[in-house]
Amino acid sequence: MTFQKGYLIMASEEIIQLMGCVIRWTCPGVKDEQSGSGVVLIPQEGVILGQGSLLASLCFSNKALASRIYKGEFIGKEFLDSVKFEIMLDSRWNKASSNKRRAKEKVFEPEPFLSSDSVSSSFPRIYSCQCLAAYRNAAFHSVMCKVMPAESWTFESDIAGETEGATVENKKVAKENIEENKITYHLLSYFLIFKMEPITLVDTHLLTCFKDLEEKKVNQPLCSIGDAAEIVATPFGSQNPSVFFNSYSRGIISNVQGCWIVTDARCIPGSEGGPLFIMKQDGSRYLTGMVVASLCWKNKEWVGFSLACSLKSILSHLVMQTSKLNTKLQKLVNVKALDEKISSSTLLKYSDSLLPVAACTVLVRVGATWGSGVVVNKALGIILTCSHVIKDSQHHIVSVKTIQDSTEYKAQVLYSHKDHPHGPFDIAVLLCPEATSSIVDVGVPPIRPPKLGERVVVSGHALFSSDLQLLPSMTSGVISKLIDIHGHLCMVQTTCAVHAGTSGGPLLSQNGALLGIVVCNTVDKGSNSSYPHLNMSIPAYSLLPALNSYIGTQDPSVFSSFLIKDKVVRKLWALENTTLENFSQCSKSKL
Repeated sequence: MTFQKGYLIMASEEIIQLMGCVIRWTCPGVKDEQSGSGVVLIPQEGVILGQGSLLASLCFSNKALASRIYKGEFIGKEFLDSVKFEIMLDSRWNKASSNKRRAKEKVFEPEPFLSSDSVSSSFPRIYSCQCLAAYRNAAFHSVMCKVMPAESWTFESDIAGETEGATVENKKVAKENIEENKITYHLLSYFLIFKMEPITLVDTHLLTCFKDLEEKKVNQPLCSIGDAAEIVATPFGSQNPSVFFNSYSRGIISNVQGCWIVTDARCIPGSEGGPLFIMKQDGSRYLTGMVVASLCWKNKEWVGFSLACSLKSILSHLVMQTSKLNTKLQKLVNVKALDEKISSSTLLKYSDSLLPVAACTVLVRVGATWGSGVVVNKALGIILTCSHVIKDSQHHIVSVKTIQDSTEYKAQVLYSHKDHPHGPFDIAVLLCPEATSSIVDVGVPPIRPPKLGERVVVSGHALFSSDLQLLPSMTSGVISKLIDIHGHLCMVQTTCAVHAGTSGGPLLSQNGALLGIVVCNTVDKGSNSSYPHLNMSIPAYSLLPALNSYIGTQDPSVFSSFLIKDKVVRKLWALENTTLENFSQCSKSKL
């Protein structure tokens, strides 16, 4: 095993867990203990990094502090003197002066049925610490206001409007929740710097992994959409660390906008402040960011994303604040300002294996609505999408935009399911060579059949407004089910997160092969809640014969083969109950 030079480059899941910690605090006037996750930033100096949401309850009870937060002002330690902070660390960490003071440290005791030999890193050590400062990352706050404005996003679960009844007490609670959400939103762009006694690792092998920390080198690659993403965080903070301490989650980087990062590696409240890592194709890991919020529910839809801020940006803004810190801390954070070196080339924001996928995922707009599409032939300009995406095409222009050209081009509709209501496939074929000609340096993804259980990726313009000019987001999962009728594959299910705006986008293998066209997720009619991680796609391989025929003849009538008349297939795509009995009644029909 080798350890590469760079900023916090890790080598295994076990080692990256050492970077996580829990920060908890109590304060007179605040009823309950508050806690969240954090990052062990400079262990040799005892420097810990935390996230601003940790202070939400304190700001809610301290109007003067809340006022400074609203204004984006620097918060020095004098504003936090009444707060008692503690750090919960992996038990493999020890104070550098542990021989002298070991007796004073507290350790989580195991349950009685466990022997002392079985105690592991699941039982963290607890150390006292001091919060030196809280500061706003202005760059992150600016992106948040643009991409996720406060009036459109809520970062608390018990918000106004979800309180039943209209009693005076409920109205009071609703008002308090609105105020708390306002505070929480502003705290998303705040970060905390803590100081405790220096710590070290007794295990020399583990210690080797951190030898470059003091050099403050930043030699890591760009955080790219599609990179493997890993989060180490503690759900519910300090409530039950023996069960949840430094839990591990994995996904991919879904989108990047400067210092603003979204990943489908899922976490839940209490995980704010946890470290976010990326893993490149050569297996090297990099600490790339900090979790800012878990995006759980939005408009009765399970979102399943995590929001993070770039570590480079966090440290850059810390450097800008060093003049307000004491001399000792200035030395600890004596690093050069770290520029967000985002390449001007859009394609460099994607991992290498997914470059063709990103370039061939297009935005399809019809009036005020939009969806996604995928280019399957650049020369002729053939684009696949869903018919419901262009359902208003008789009243509005259908336009297409690629990631390499900001211009929206008018597209011609070659085929649409809405013109043939009895066909089961919600598919449409567009022609727009002007848009596809802007795709350079990459080819279109090859089409092949999917395999049950294989890891896949979905690409599309989901969740965020199309007016923001964001790149297509990507989510990861597996093929959870393949449904075939009479030996013909007719539906693909996945566990990727699929949201409104993804319809018509590509379902892809990890190496960029086109497996399907995303159609929809599922909705519980009883609660009207949608489940993005249970979704259906049209198998692209089933569309291939007609596409090849059109490429050879350029005759749109070949798409009539999409009009499958099988009653069972139609019932499946209508999500109607199909039993073996009614299947046999329809078995005489053919695909």
